[in-house]
Parts: sequence; structure tokens; C-alpha cells
Amino acid sequence: MLIRLFRFLQGYVCFCAADGFPERFLNLCANNRILLWNVVCKNGVLRAAAHRKNYKRLHACAKASGCTLRLQKKVGLPFFLHAYRRRVGLLIGLGLLIGMLTVLSQKIWSVEVRGNERLSDETLLTYFAQNGLKPGVWRGHTDIKSLEAKAMQDFHAISWLSVNVHGSSAMIEISERVEVASETDDTPQNIVARKDGQLVVLEIYAGQRIAKLGDAVTRGNLLASGIVENKDGTTRLEHARAYAVAQTRYAHLVAIKRKQKTRTIGSIKTHYTISFLGLRIPLGCTPREQDGKILLAQELSWMAGGKKMPLALERRSVLRLEESAVLLSDAQLCLYAAHALFEEAYDNLRGTKVLEQNAAIKMDSMGATARLEGTAHENIGEAAAIASGNSMPAEE
Repeated sequence: MLIRLFRFLQGYVCFCAADGFPERFLNLCANNRILLWNVVCKNGVLRAAAHRKNYKRLHACAKASGCTLRLQKKVGLPFFLHAYRRRVGLLIGLGLLIGMLTVLSQKIWSVEVRGNERLSDETLLTYFAQNGLKPGVWRGHTDIKSLEAKAMQDFHAISWLSVNVHGSSAMIEISERVEVASETDDTPQNIVARKDGQLVVLEIYAGQRIAKLGDAVTRGNLLASGIVENKDGTTRLEHARAYAVAQTRYAHLVAIKRKQKTRTIGSIKTHYTISFLGLRIPLGCTPREQDGKILLAQELSWMAGGKKMPLALERRSVLRLEESAVLLSDAQLCLYAAHALFEEAYDNLRGTKVLEQNAAIKMDSMGATARLEGTAHENIGEAAAIASGNSMPAEE
């Protein structure tokens, strides 16, 4: 590879020698210390490559051996520069490009965050940008140690933070604190039923059992008491804990009107902005969000080698919405009602075991009514404060 690079920088020619005596031609080149490479002889035609300065000397060897030389191609930097020797602007542009790259390489091109889970990238990048670490600032002009200490003080959720600058990229490494579960609340309380049902599971972890398996309970009935009687006849207050599952009945009803309001996109205005190293160049007037309009923003960054470059195109679109009223067909009305009933049931039946259920949809000229009912096993236990009239001082 190194030899190819030197040959390209010095320039070389590829030629062919036909007729005559190719063997004598090679011997004459060796005697005159003319280096040849990529030598191939096929059907009496010799093909090879030589340094550009030795090409004129090859004619004497070819003439002495009776061969005819033909130039096939010129390769190398000298030939390229010779072709553009009169285009001074290209050389000036090349010099400006090298100078611009040299200057820009001293700036921060991209800032990335890694290791965060609860804190969003946008929050962290905005914070560091406000404190001097953002694309476009000079490397070395930001006090990294002070910035790390300040970020640790401002974000209590961060247990460790490090800002590493590699070349033109800044990487913010973060380790967040592990949330420790709060200590168990020891406030005295009862466990009561939050809805009607028949108990099928009742596990008492703390407190005194009141209800039994198979009992029919109504909302507010006491399942486990926080007032516990000791063996000596005294009482004490506890934080009752229990797991109570009952067979309950449920019913959900939703109503959908046939006449529905809908919004459609009336017009779209799009604006583009070029962002380069923190410099924003708007391409036209910037649209603003107004009443009845939605503003959408999207940033398209130039990526190279998996790295985010400092050049990006931001597209901002303003959508104007128009409201109108539509009449739903029977099929659409049925789908609307089924979807609303599904969302209602999903929110209320999570964590329950459905035993049986029946669903029905009734439609008329005004709209539709969807109903879902059935039975399920669900946890009905909930904490309740001990009534002041029943509370007693704890045993000393």
C-alpha cells in the first residue's frame, strides 16, 4: 500500500510494446536501470508500467529492440495537477477547505448522553447547553470539572457523572441513583371491602381476622381489624395487611351519539431551518403556532460513521385544523361503541380474572349504547383508618 501511494504521488504511465523482440526490450530496460512493474506479455504484446520520467528513455530501448510503444493511460497526482494548472480557484478552494477543517476541528461538533433512564436526553442536553457545553463552542473553553460538580448538585437523581471530550465529540456519561423503597408505614389501619362480593380468598398478614371464606360482604364491611386482642385480654393497634379476593359482578355502559365532531387538516405550511454548529439559518419566514393549529417539528441530522454531525435540517410544519360534524353509518357507529366499551373495560378490569361476561350493542336513530356485564375474581381489600371511637391506646 505504501509503495502504491508513493507511485501515485510521483506519477506513472501504463504502456504496451508491440512487434519486435519483447525479451530484448526488457533486457535493455534492465541495463539502463529503468524500473518496470505489472509486466504482462500476451500474444506477443508486452504491457507494463513505469515512472513518468522514464517514459522518454523507453523509446530508445523500444527502437533498439524493434518494438512500437503506445501510451495507454497516465496515473498519479502530477497529471491531475497538470490538467487543472490554470484553474487557480480550485487550489484556493482547496486551501480554504483545509483551513476551515482545521478551525472547525477545534470546536465541539456533537454532544451525546449515555446511561440515563429517568432523566430525558432533551432535559440534560438543554441544561448542559445553558451552561456552555453545546455544539459550536471551542474545545477547552468550558471548565469540565466545574460543570460536572454543578450538574451533580442540580440533579439529585444522578449519583455519578463524567464529561469526556474525544476529538470533536463530547460524551456525557451518567449513572442514576437507585430508588430505595420507603419504609413500611406502621400507622394503625383496618382492611375493608371496597365493593360487594363473595370472598374466595382471604389471607391475613397482620391484624385480626374478621370475615371468613365464603362470606358475602358489601362495600365497607370489615375484613381484617387493626385492633388486636392479646392473650391477657388487653388490646393493641396494628397496621392491618391482608389479601382479599372476592367473586364480584361488574357492568359497564357507554353511549355514543350518531352525530360526531371531527377535525380535518385544512392547510399545511412548512418551514426549513439549517443548523450548523449552533448557528441557525432560516430559509424563509418562521411559521407560528396559533389557535386551531398544530406545530410539528422534526430535525434531520447528517450522520457519518454512526456519529451525529453538526449539520442538521430542521423542518417545522403548521397544520390548520378544521372542525366539522359527520353522521356515522351503522357500521361506523357499531365500531365506535365497541372501541369505547373496550377502553372502558380495559381500564376497570385490569388485574381481575373474568369468569363470564356478556356484551350487547343497541342502536337507534340518535346513537348507540354498548353494555358489558359479567362476573370476575378481583382483589377487593383496601385500607381504612380505624374509627376514633374504636381506637385504644397501644399496650405499653
